[in-house]
Amino acid sequence: MNVLMMMFLALSIQQIDPAQAKRLDNKAIKRAMKHQGLFERASKKHNIPTYILYGVAMNESTMIQRAQSGKGDFGLMQIRCRTDAWSWLPWLKKNGLKIKRCTDLYRPHINIEAGAMILSHLQDFYNTKEWLLILTGYKCGSRWIKSKKPMAKDYHHKVLYFGTVLEKILSGERKG
Repeated sequence: MNVLMMMFLALSIQQIDPAQAKRLDNKAIKRAMKHQGLFERASKKHNIPTYILYGVAMNESTMIQRAQSGKGDFGLMQIRCRTDAWSWLPWLKKNGLKIKRCTDLYRPHINIEAGAMILSHLQDFYNTKEWLLILTGYKCGSRWIKSKKPMAKDYHHKVLYFGTVLEKILSGERKG
Protein backbone atom coordinates (compact mmCIF):
# COMPACT_ATOMS: atom_id res chain seq x y z
CA MET A 1 0.00 0.00 0.00
CA ASN A 2 1.50 3.36 -0.97
CA VAL A 3 1.78 6.39 1.31
CA LEU A 4 -1.10 8.31 -0.31
CA MET A 5 -3.43 5.33 0.08
CA MET A 6 -2.40 4.93 3.75
CA MET A 7 -3.03 8.63 4.37
CA PHE A 8 -6.47 8.44 2.71
CA LEU A 9 -7.38 5.38 4.74
CA ALA A 10 -6.14 6.97 7.96
CA LEU A 11 -8.05 10.19 7.17
CA SER A 12 -11.29 8.31 6.74
CA ILE A 13 -10.79 6.27 9.91
CA GLN A 14 -9.49 9.05 12.16
CA GLN A 15 -11.61 11.90 10.76
CA ILE A 16 -8.67 14.25 10.27
CA ASP A 17 -9.09 17.52 8.45
CA PRO A 18 -7.24 17.21 5.10
CA ALA A 19 -5.56 20.57 5.75
CA GLN A 20 -4.02 19.09 8.91
CA ALA A 21 -2.91 15.99 7.01
CA LYS A 22 -0.81 18.16 4.69
CA ARG A 23 1.53 18.86 7.62
CA LEU A 24 2.92 15.37 7.07
CA ASP A 25 5.04 16.34 4.10
CA ASN A 26 8.43 15.06 2.91
CA LYS A 27 10.30 17.50 5.18
CA ALA A 28 8.44 16.29 8.27
CA ILE A 29 9.06 12.67 7.29
CA LYS A 30 12.80 13.34 6.83
CA ARG A 31 12.93 15.04 10.24
CA ALA A 32 11.23 12.00 11.80
CA MET A 33 13.69 9.65 10.08
CA LYS A 34 16.58 11.61 11.57
CA HIS A 35 15.37 10.79 15.11
CA GLN A 36 13.84 7.37 14.47
CA GLY A 37 16.33 5.53 16.72
CA LEU A 38 15.66 7.91 19.62
CA PHE A 39 11.91 7.35 19.33
CA GLU A 40 12.38 3.59 19.21
CA ARG A 41 14.70 3.55 22.26
CA ALA A 42 12.33 5.72 24.31
CA SER A 43 9.42 3.52 23.23
CA LYS A 44 11.13 0.37 24.49
CA LYS A 45 12.45 1.96 27.68
CA HIS A 46 9.10 3.43 28.77
CA ASN A 47 6.72 0.91 27.18
CA ILE A 48 5.01 3.53 25.03
CA PRO A 49 4.10 2.55 21.45
CA THR A 50 6.40 4.19 18.93
CA TYR A 51 3.43 5.46 16.92
CA ILE A 52 2.23 7.41 19.97
CA LEU A 53 5.62 9.12 20.35
CA TYR A 54 5.75 9.88 16.61
CA GLY A 55 2.19 11.20 16.72
CA VAL A 56 2.78 13.47 19.70
CA ALA A 57 5.96 14.93 18.17
CA MET A 58 4.32 15.40 14.78
CA ASN A 59 1.25 17.03 16.27
CA GLU A 60 3.14 19.20 18.75
CA SER A 61 6.05 20.42 16.60
CA THR A 62 5.75 18.97 13.08
CA MET A 63 9.02 17.23 14.03
CA ILE A 64 10.86 20.56 14.30
CA GLN A 65 13.66 20.10 16.82
CA ARG A 66 13.86 23.77 17.87
CA ALA A 67 10.11 24.44 18.03
CA GLN A 68 9.02 26.74 20.84
CA SER A 69 5.51 27.83 21.75
CA GLY A 70 4.47 31.13 23.24
CA LYS A 71 3.64 29.25 26.46
CA GLY A 72 7.21 28.07 26.99
CA ASP A 73 6.98 24.60 25.44
CA PHE A 74 10.22 23.40 23.85
CA GLY A 75 11.38 20.90 21.25
CA LEU A 76 9.90 17.97 19.38
CA MET A 77 7.51 16.89 22.13
CA GLN A 78 6.82 20.48 23.30
CA ILE A 79 7.82 20.04 26.94
CA ARG A 80 6.74 22.93 29.18
CA CYS A 81 9.76 24.56 30.78
CA ARG A 82 8.26 27.36 32.79
CA THR A 83 7.99 27.10 36.52
CA ASP A 84 4.22 27.46 36.59
CA ALA A 85 1.83 24.87 37.98
CA TRP A 86 1.28 23.34 34.51
CA SER A 87 4.96 22.51 34.00
CA TRP A 88 6.35 18.98 34.00
CA LEU A 89 9.88 20.23 34.54
CA PRO A 90 10.11 19.72 38.35
CA TRP A 91 8.73 16.20 38.04
CA LEU A 92 11.11 15.35 35.18
CA LYS A 93 14.15 16.56 37.14
CA LYS A 94 13.00 14.70 40.26
CA ASN A 95 12.70 11.53 38.17
CA GLY A 96 16.21 11.68 36.75
CA LEU A 97 16.07 13.76 33.57
CA LYS A 98 19.37 15.60 33.27
CA ILE A 99 18.43 19.15 32.31
CA LYS A 100 20.09 22.37 33.42
CA ARG A 101 18.31 24.97 31.28
CA CYS A 102 15.22 25.12 29.10
CA THR A 103 17.28 25.12 25.91
CA ASP A 104 18.48 21.60 26.81
CA LEU A 105 15.00 20.56 25.67
CA TYR A 106 16.02 21.36 22.09
CA ARG A 107 18.28 18.30 22.26
CA PRO A 108 16.21 15.49 20.73
CA HIS A 109 17.43 12.72 23.04
CA ILE A 110 16.43 14.75 26.11
CA ASN A 111 13.13 15.94 24.65
CA ILE A 112 11.94 12.56 23.38
CA GLU A 113 12.97 10.95 26.67
CA ALA A 114 10.99 13.61 28.57
CA GLY A 115 7.89 13.06 26.46
CA ALA A 116 8.08 9.29 26.91
CA MET A 117 8.59 9.70 30.67
CA ILE A 118 5.49 11.89 30.93
CA LEU A 119 3.34 9.52 28.85
CA SER A 120 4.52 6.53 30.89
CA HIS A 121 3.79 8.38 34.14
CA LEU A 122 0.29 9.29 32.92
CA GLN A 123 -0.33 5.68 31.93
CA ASP A 124 0.59 4.58 35.46
CA PHE A 125 -1.23 7.48 37.12
CA TYR A 126 -4.52 6.77 35.35
CA ASN A 127 -3.87 3.00 35.54
CA THR A 128 -4.97 2.60 31.94
CA LYS A 129 -3.83 2.15 28.38
CA GLU A 130 -6.73 4.32 27.22
CA TRP A 131 -4.89 6.76 24.97
CA LEU A 132 -7.70 9.33 24.89
CA LEU A 133 -7.28 9.91 28.63
CA ILE A 134 -3.47 9.70 28.61
CA LEU A 135 -3.06 12.04 25.63
CA THR A 136 -5.53 14.53 27.10
CA GLY A 137 -3.40 14.61 30.25
CA TYR A 138 -0.32 15.18 28.09
CA LYS A 139 -1.89 17.91 25.99
CA CYS A 140 -3.64 19.75 28.79
CA GLY A 141 -0.92 19.61 31.42
CA SER A 142 -0.25 18.05 34.77
CA ARG A 143 -3.20 19.77 36.49
CA TRP A 144 -5.84 18.74 33.93
CA ILE A 145 -7.10 15.80 36.00
CA LYS A 146 -8.23 18.16 38.78
CA SER A 147 -9.90 20.61 36.41
CA LYS A 148 -12.68 18.25 35.18
CA LYS A 149 -12.37 19.75 31.69
CA PRO A 150 -13.48 17.76 28.63
CA MET A 151 -11.09 15.38 26.93
CA ALA A 152 -9.08 16.46 23.89
CA LYS A 153 -10.62 14.11 21.29
CA ASP A 154 -9.36 16.06 18.28
CA TYR A 155 -5.79 15.92 19.67
CA HIS A 156 -6.16 12.18 20.23
CA HIS A 157 -7.31 11.63 16.64
CA LYS A 158 -4.42 13.68 15.23
CA VAL A 159 -1.83 11.86 17.33
CA LEU A 160 -3.15 8.47 16.22
CA TYR A 161 -3.32 9.56 12.58
CA PHE A 162 0.15 11.11 12.37
CA GLY A 163 1.73 8.39 14.49
CA THR A 164 0.23 5.49 12.57
CA VAL A 165 1.11 6.92 9.16
CA LEU A 166 4.65 7.89 10.22
CA GLU A 167 5.30 4.47 11.74
CA LYS A 168 4.19 2.77 8.50
CA ILE A 169 6.34 5.08 6.38
CA LEU A 170 9.44 4.76 8.58
CA SER A 171 9.18 1.00 8.95
CA GLY A 172 8.96 0.80 5.14
CA GLU A 173 12.02 3.06 4.79
CA ARG A 174 14.01 0.84 7.14
CA LYS A 175 13.10 -2.31 5.18
CA GLY A 176 13.43 -0.80 1.71
